[in-house]
Amino acid sequence: MNDTLLSDIENMDLDDDDEETLDQIRAELKRINETLILSVMEKNQPYAKLPYQYTPNRDIDHRPPVFLYGLGFTYKEVYEYIIRTRLPISTSMGTIPDFSRYLDELFGVEMGTMHGVPPTCRGLVVFRLRTNYYNPLPKKKMEEIADTCDRVFQRRPMWYVGSARKKDYRISESDFFRSREL
Repeated sequence: MNDTLLSDIENMDLDDDDEETLDQIRAELKRINETLILSVMEKNQPYAKLPYQYTPNRDIDHRPPVFLYGLGFTYKEVYEYIIRTRLPISTSMGTIPDFSRYLDELFGVEMGTMHGVPPTCRGLVVFRLRTNYYNPLPKKKMEEIADTCDRVFQRRPMWYVGSARKKDYRISESDFFRSREL
């Protein structure tokens, strides 16, 4: 996926008479909007780095779906890890809560467990560290957790589409240009 940032067009110097710059902005906004359709977001996940256009932006009233940053495992991978490492499991709670508690202890944080996100990732469990709307952990702690994931699970946390209220999150041209007038 092309990672040209929305901030690139926000920083363009726009004159009322500058049709060439206006056309560049419109073309870049169109390109970005092609990535703001839910099916495209789901198809291209998981993301190692969250593209800029998937972060909320109050200036243009942009509210993309919730993205989860965390470890994604299939149910089978969780079960196999528990068996291989002989983690104690509580038959009354099941393997997912037990694995979640294990991650809490391993990372020294309380992780939220999100099941089956999104429909294109059936059978996936994401153990969430943060979202694109909320980040309770300092950057250094996030880096420590990522390094631990690499060492223990041979994978790093990734970004997954978490929940969506609609299928289209495109930024309107009028909202974009109105935000530049403020």
